[in-house]
Amino acid sequence: MGEIARRIILRLAEEGGLFGRRIPTGLQAQGSLTTPQMSKIDHDTSTDLLGTADVLQEAFGLAVDQITLESTQVVRLTCPFLSSSMQSILTSPNACYYAMHRAGLKNGVMHSVKRT
Repeated sequence: MGEIARRIILRLAEEGGLFGRRIPTGLQAQGSLTTPQMSKIDHDTSTDLLGTADVLQEAFGLAVDQITLESTQVVRLTCPFLSSSMQSILTSPNACYYAMHRAGLKNGVMHSVKRT
């Protein structure tokens, strides 16, 4: 998930100038944002978002003057949105499988189900 978040943040930087005019080389590097780092951003509830700023410095090599409260807020909003979207995507097949199993369907064919 970290890589998906990195690509979204990169797009925001390219199209919206998220970190100013220059796109950090660390942000362009594949795999530079890990899932644990994304989780740290997701759990940063401080008002100044210093935890998020620390991750941005660590992951992308951003200079302090490239990180604003606004940019950390944008990044901070991206991570939980992505997490909840991925959770929905991943749980949907499981829910469908469970419903099919309960209905007695296996590979699209009705089978007898022992009721409990």
